[in-house]
Amino acid sequence: MVRTFLQVAAGAADIPVTRLLGQSPAGLSATGDSDTGNYYDMVAARQEVDLRPQLERLDRLILRSEGIDPASLTFVFRPLWQMDAATAANVALTKAQATAVYAGLGLWPAAVTARLVQAQLIEDGTYPGAEGVFAEAGAGSEPEAGGASPALDFDPGQPRNPDGRWTTGGGTSVIPVGFHMERERRRRRERRRRERAAKAHHASPEEGNPSPTVTDPSGRRALPVPPSSPSVARPAGIPSHWIEKPSNTGVGMKWSNPENKNDVVRSMPPDPASPFPHQQVSYIVDQFGGYRDVDGNPIIAPNSRKAPEAHIPADRFIFKRP
Repeated sequence: MVRTFLQVAAGAADIPVTRLLGQSPAGLSATGDSDTGNYYDMVAARQEVDLRPQLERLDRLILRSEGIDPASLTFVFRPLWQMDAATAANVALTKAQATAVYAGLGLWPAAVTARLVQAQLIEDGTYPGAEGVFAEAGAGSEPEAGGASPALDFDPGQPRNPDGRWTTGGGTSVIPVGFHMERERRRRRERRRRERAAKAHHASPEEGNPSPTVTDPSGRRALPVPPSSPSVARPAGIPSHWIEKPSNTGVGMKWSNPENKNDVVRSMPPDPASPFPHQQVSYIVDQFGGYRDVDGNPIIAPNSRKAPEAHIPADRFIFKRP
């Protein structure tokens, strides 16, 4: 009867029987860890709900009386559950790996990473006396006498891109490797396309007399203009004040509305080597706020630029605008 009463009292106090009465856990392979964990969770909840508001109010009064901004300081309760050495080592390894990943992303300079790691080691208590060792080594020290500032391994005025990442200068963002690979694949595809068009007109970009060139939009290189490009006829109906220039690929010509950059008509020569029938004949691409078909209707498709309807045969094209 007395033991039953004590168990009821332990339940009312929300304290495990093993802790209140000091008895061993009952049952096979029982360690009492689950009971202890539940008890610690209850204590931690009371610390945050009951104690923290009272302590923060008292701290604000004390700090203000000493002329210290209360917002500059905070506190945490000591953990009730102590990890063993193996678990603590695994946690430290996981944090170190995460820090290495962040440092590799280049989100901040190396000096900032060093400061963060030092703060983490001091907070976790990984190395006893780490704070004093860092202070003796000069980590985070003030500038030396004479006005000399410690050397920085980065330029404080270095620009950042819109994502907040450090850039190499001039506002150029850090470009991932995958972007370079995709850009190189596009260059190879465009090179093969130009070679096929040149062979179709009995002219190779690497043989014979040098052909006229135009600069691509990036300004990095000159694109050969096949001999067929100047012979592309201006489609009937295009206003005379529209700007005429070679297409971005150097094959064909395009005419753009100076008052609307999204209003463009592009005329392309036939490409007999193309696997697509609609590119094996001379065709027109009408882009007026979106790609249009032969009747001037918008093309509704996931990739309307590559749709066969967007390649209008030159002999069927009629310039239409509202």
